[in-house]
Amino acid sequence: MPSEELGVTGTAIEEQVNSLATDVFPSLGYKLERWSRLPYLCEGDLDQAFYWLSDVVMVFSKVNDWSEVNEKTISAKQTTEESEDHYDDALDHVV
Repeated sequence: MPSEELGVTGTAIEEQVNSLATDVFPSLGYKLERWSRLPYLCEGDLDQAFYWLSDVVMVFSKVNDWSEVNEKTISAKQTTEESEDHYDDALDHVV
């Protein structure tokens, strides 16, 4: 069992990244700039040759002004409530 829970919500990977970006990291003074989902192929077992899993790479910036953290957290939460795609996958923007 983990010694501490982060309180991440959501069932889909996008929902969980949004939860981290709006609920967890802003309270630590970090702002999510970009994230991307990457494939991870894992050695299989007797039933399957390999498993396709998803890893997530996140890029954060340190926010020095706590009022900016609170402002951005509130803004991100409002945007997330309006649109689930606030913190979207960076690969969606590749042309």
